[in-house]
Amino acid sequence: TEFDKIQLEAPNGRSYPVKIGWEFGDIVLRSGWHDFVEAHHIEQNYSIRFVYRGNSSFEVHISGSSGHDNSSPPPPRDRHVLNGEVS
Repeated sequence: TEFDKIQLEAPNGRSYPVKIGWEFGDIVLRSGWHDFVEAHHIEQNYSIRFVYRGNSSFEVHISGSSGHDNSSPPPPRDRHVLNGEVS
């Protein structure tokens, strides 16, 4: 199996080189994929969407098992001030 290299652009903007290959007619992510998974704490039952950006580059969107998009940090929580105390 011959390997090609692609670039995965993470939600934080970092780019990860990943080698791909073919097995039984399917594309398989090889070296570099494990580093991407570890860096983004991807677990079983997560959903990953690859958006092709051209020139062998893909933008990656990650959703947790609950279906929430983990591609960007959560919005800041509202803070309420009551009698000088922040809650």
